Amino acid sequence: MIELLFSPAAWASLATLTLLEIVLGIDNVVFISVLVSRLPAATARRARQIGFVAGLDLPHPAADGHLLDHRADGAGADGICP
Repeated sequence: MIELLFSPAAWASLATLTLLEIVLGIDNVVFISVLVSRLPAATARRARQIGFVAGLDLPHPAADGHLLDHRADGAGADGICP
């Protein structure tokens, strides 16, 4: 495991994932802003707060392996269907 600290491929992967998280985070902010701009002012603030908290608190499916552990038959790595 310690060899990963000195692996250029591991550092490149970390940089790529970090860049993707930043880009997707900005995309989420823009998307929420566009949706909230269509709401009445009375509900816009609360909707913006809920959207930003949900974007921060909900894990990305790929981050915890849900997109990576599915077999061709639709079952997960543990044999249980999602």
